[in-house]
Amino acid sequence: MGYEGAKYTWTRGLSSETYSGARQDRGLCNLEWKEMFPEAKVIHQPIIQSDHAPLLIKLFDIKQSRGKGGFRFQAAWLTHEDFPNVIRGEWDSNIPLEDNIVKMANVLPIWNRTTFGDIHRNKRRLIARIEGIQ
Repeated sequence: MGYEGAKYTWTRGLSSETYSGARQDRGLCNLEWKEMFPEAKVIHQPIIQSDHAPLLIKLFDIKQSRGKGGFRFQAAWLTHEDFPNVIRGEWDSNIPLEDNIVKMANVLPIWNRTTFGDIHRNKRRLIARIEGIQ
């Protein structure tokens, strides 16, 4: 099926003298399957927690929009020293709970980007750097 990504799916060694790599992991298919999924491809994911690269087999390309995906609370926010102050400063005991939730869903993503740091963007950036190195 071929592949996209790093050349090797297995690596060992911590220095250039001891480094070894090989393409041990592969995606295989027969002609009938390839005719059913002509856009299919194997993608070598970055090696992060193992000495083998995870393989992702994509059957077809899906264009994902970067639209608003809805609010998601990040548990990591609880570790930031300023988080309680943000809640105290924005929460209004004089309005209904539902209105406070909507308000927090608007305030917290902005605080996330400006103060805490966008976890998802940082993760994408780190994975891209790992892919570049590998």
